[in-house]
Amino acid sequence: MEIGPTERRRRLVERQHVGVPADDVDTAVANVVALHGTDPVSVYLQLWARVPGITLEDIQDVLYEERGLIKVTAMRRTMFLPRAEDATRVMASSAPKVWRTERKRIADVLADSYLDPLAQISSWEDLAVKTIREHGQLSTAEIKKHAPELAGTFVLGKGTKFPTKVSIATRVMLLLAAEGRVVRGRPLGSWLGSQYRWALPEGWSPSLQTTVDEEEASRWLVERWLRRFGPGSLLDLVWWTGWTKTKARQVLATLDVTEVDIGADQVGLVMSDDLEETPETEEPAVALLPGLDATVMGWKERDWYMKPEMVPLLVDSVGNVGPTAWVDGQVVGGWGVDPTDMVRIHPLTPIDDGARHHLEVEAGRLESWLDGRRFTWRFDSPLHLAITNGDCPPT
Repeated sequence: MEIGPTERRRRLVERQHVGVPADDVDTAVANVVALHGTDPVSVYLQLWARVPGITLEDIQDVLYEERGLIKVTAMRRTMFLPRAEDATRVMASSAPKVWRTERKRIADVLADSYLDPLAQISSWEDLAVKTIREHGQLSTAEIKKHAPELAGTFVLGKGTKFPTKVSIATRVMLLLAAEGRVVRGRPLGSWLGSQYRWALPEGWSPSLQTTVDEEEASRWLVERWLRRFGPGSLLDLVWWTGWTKTKARQVLATLDVTEVDIGADQVGLVMSDDLEETPETEEPAVALLPGLDATVMGWKERDWYMKPEMVPLLVDSVGNVGPTAWVDGQVVGGWGVDPTDMVRIHPLTPIDDGARHHLEVEAGRLESWLDGRRFTWRFDSPLHLAITNGDCPPT
């Protein structure tokens, strides 16, 4: 059976709300599995692009008052924001590998200084948790102030060309977050902040009290990805999860999956009860997605929705995608905020007047939403840099 690029793009539009609005935040996030959370700005704009009328304050309420989305360390050692009810499954599917690898790496570094480095790491972790329990939500700097034993440093990469001195407290908190023993709370400073106060899970959300088996969680994650991103290739799944091919194949073997032809001599994977065609939208489905959007970061192989010649302008050297403009499930260019605070679209392929008009409407809507707020991306693309610097010619 064939599920080619046209059907894949229709699925992308409909299922991930790329030009088709979601009813609410819960729906929007469930339908991309989890928001990509590396860049604070991107979190807000992923929701802006999918939930009509949502305000910055609405998103802050969801994150920090209702706590309906939880920041977790998960796939590819990356921060994601799943719904609260999905958070423990997302973590259990992917975070154990992260913290086991990181714990061993730190223990190896500390082996020359401590007789039992693993015990020392556990001692630091217990002290950090105890400090938060006694004093409430704290930043890393505040934890070091209350627990001076965590204020020291050690060197990662000793003997290499680029050794790095790192804070004990910073590494300990990252380990605890991956283990699910602490959770990132409200950021310090503005909505753009990437430094957080740390909280204990039992005080943050009842959803974090559930325990999920790693095998069960992995199976849930793959099925959810297939239903939202499928069909995708094995390489796509391995890249998105950060797993080995062996683990991915083991999990796939527990599910009712069908192989389909996705074009270009590639084999795609899809749930066997998910083979029906998707209707075409009546109006052009247009969207302005932020850098590191959950949709654009959902596949390793992107030729079916992004022409290869666009990649040098929109994607950095390790696969991080900058801001993109979409029409009917295809990337047609990029966008950025120019020095006059105007949101500008820069097409990289011909688009018709109707689609161009709808994109300009979206640009105006985003410009109004930003209301002059300036920001920078954690990972930037060459095209976006040109637009923000005023070096990109008008189109």
